[in-house]
Amino acid sequence: LTGKAPAANGLPSPLKEPKPARRRYISTMNYWFNVSTRMVETDDDRSPASEVLGPFPSRELAEQALEISHRRTKIADEEDARWDEPDE
Repeated sequence: LTGKAPAANGLPSPLKEPKPARRRYISTMNYWFNVSTRMVETDDDRSPASEVLGPFPSRELAEQALEISHRRTKIADEEDARWDEPDE
């Protein structure tokens, strides 16, 4: 038995195809650090690209944008210096 009410002819109604699962969308809110105001912004209130660093996946990382940027610049400068060294 299918547990379904019988059809008009007294036989169980045919099984129906299950509905496809609904897709659940995870919020992909990005966070930005405004270098002029030094405030964290979201996608909803983001200033022009020339004024922000990002995107960052969390507010906490956006708050650290300047430190992250300084570290990345230092690493890139060190790599550039190695490229500039003469070959032995």
